[in-house]
Amino acid sequence: MTSPSKVIMRSLDQSGTKLRSLSESMSDDEFFAEDQTGMSVAWHYCHLLSLEDWTVNRVILEGKPKLPFEFRDAFRGGRPITDQDRGLFPTKLKLESDFSRTRESSLLVLSKFDDSNWNRSTPNDCRFATLGDVWENLANDSWWHIGYVAATVPRCVGSLQATMKPRFYSTDLDDINLSN
Repeated sequence: MTSPSKVIMRSLDQSGTKLRSLSESMSDDEFFAEDQTGMSVAWHYCHLLSLEDWTVNRVILEGKPKLPFEFRDAFRGGRPITDQDRGLFPTKLKLESDFSRTRESSLLVLSKFDDSNWNRSTPNDCRFATLGDVWENLANDSWWHIGYVAATVPRCVGSLQATMKPRFYSTDLDDINLSN
């Protein structure tokens, strides 16, 4: 039987690859172009980076998030996007690189996660009940944002760009190289 963490690992691996393949095909203008809600592919990257940083570093590892609070707060979602938020965007290349490094690090943490802790309670300030719920949310949220991008970015709408391509990431720990 496949463990829950292995299922989530595959999902994070595939969703990270899909997001990278979508964004790498875009120009900088397309990447930063906002839809009617103010969201851009860049915003989705920043949101997922913020969520993943908080999920892994604060909840799973019970430490401090690596990203500054101002960045995480700007891209948490659920509020209008401001000019101040837009000022926090790094370059497309840096954002893609930071996302890949963060995703690889998360996969490494998840590969060492003891599945007997899947139903362990989260810290008091977490809205999810268990550590498993937190991992599941991270995987589900990644796919939700890919769906949003695939449905709203003009180059993706009605195309096959949302289908799977070879993966950038690997669930084989020997293939994960965090030194890059």
